[in-house]
Amino acid sequence: MKACTLVLTWFAVSSAGLLGAPPAPALTELNSSKLTKFMVRTDQLPSPLRRALAKTFHQNDLKLGNPGELVGGSVTYTGDPARSAPYRRLIFAFETQRYAYVYYQKGDPENGAACLIFDITDARRPRFVWGGADLETHFARNPSELRNRIQHGKLWDDHPYIW
Repeated sequence: MKACTLVLTWFAVSSAGLLGAPPAPALTELNSSKLTKFMVRTDQLPSPLRRALAKTFHQNDLKLGNPGELVGGSVTYTGDPARSAPYRRLIFAFETQRYAYVYYQKGDPENGAACLIFDITDARRPRFVWGGADLETHFARNPSELRNRIQHGKLWDDHPYIW
């Protein structure tokens, strides 16, 4: 009985670090650094991926701004130019052979960034597999920086909070 308890305790402690991490195949592809496509505008995202993003954000049509465009939020004032701007804007996105990684900024009150990973094995139906909020105060500038943050557990992946 003590041996069984010890084994279960060891398993729980050793696997605790694995909970909430992106799927292992997504990490493997991310580590390979073999990007097949790099995107910096929403119109560069394949339409099936745009539909999957809209579904993930609980939107009928994707409302995602481009880099440099205004980003809206919940705190506005009369005449605020960001009042009708999308709540999220793309920072960049990229694809590997099997996955699409979408890194975007959120408006206030968070005013932070997050990354979503989609399995694009079936290019017509991308499937959301993981997402995490970037805990750094400065956004990643490129896929390499984002990869390092994901590998080192810097993205918080409490799904109900993020989306």
